[in-house]
Amino acid sequence: MPIIENFSNFLESEVLKTPTGYDYKLGLFITPQSQRGQICKLNALSVVLNALHKIHDMPKPPPLRKDKNHPDSLRQQAKERYGSTVGEIYSAKTLAQIAADNGYDHSSVVTANSFTDYNWTIIRSVNSGEAPILFYDIDLEGEPARMKSHREHAAVVVGYYVNKKQELGFIVSQGGNYYWAKAEDIYLSTNQLNPNRASEVFWKLDNEWYDLYNLRFSPQTLFSQPSDQRLALPLPLEDGGLKNKVLIIHNKPKLVPKNSFWSPSPLKLNSDESTRLFSECLDREHIPYQNTPGQ
Repeated sequence: MPIIENFSNFLESEVLKTPTGYDYKLGLFITPQSQRGQICKLNALSVVLNALHKIHDMPKPPPLRKDKNHPDSLRQQAKERYGSTVGEIYSAKTLAQIAADNGYDHSSVVTANSFTDYNWTIIRSVNSGEAPILFYDIDLEGEPARMKSHREHAAVVVGYYVNKKQELGFIVSQGGNYYWAKAEDIYLSTNQLNPNRASEVFWKLDNEWYDLYNLRFSPQTLFSQPSDQRLALPLPLEDGGLKNKVLIIHNKPKLVPKNSFWSPSPLKLNSDESTRLFSECLDREHIPYQNTPGQ
């Protein structure tokens, strides 16, 4: 899943250009958050809640992790109220419940069992100015993979696009950056997730928790041994896990200028307009943006 380091370059190299502009659409403006430990699902939820708070004046969520200034956190709530061992979440319903606990009680958990339904669920959500959360396996490079939930992951959809082969793709936020991926690759990954995945074992190493897969590839294991071990609670069979799930935390209506870059109406902008408007948004959110010469 290639990183988007320069949005203009991404448009020119990957996105279909039509007579009216590049064929893409952005939804809720998302600021990516880096993470550590077994909290990718909570991180995805945190990213969406923080965006809804900033843009739509919805309740301010607690931080992802607690600190001396914040005794409460999403991770702490997951552990105390929903049986999470180290911050892991195996259920989209649990994420929706955590959102509701923090004032975001209007959400949808959609199970899309076909490629068409999956894509349209995401497209409709983005067109409504939302940022759906997706679940799929990733490999060590962050690419969508098919690993039967052994590398289960969550990412937030920032927008969608049509590539030069006229294939649908998604722009996602994960691990502190923007990435792009083909919709088909993400669907094939979510479609093979195990709906009844077994409980994971976690090992603590240098004050952080690792699952078995990450432990095998961690440089820290060459120099030290785990100091603790914990077993996650099993997922109830009736839950169904994260296979083909799309979690949407809905926003409340807010009027925006008709020509706003984040207007719910679809926009197709030329290269100069896209570069200018997107760079302005990134600058407001203090996200590094590199403009290439000649654009």
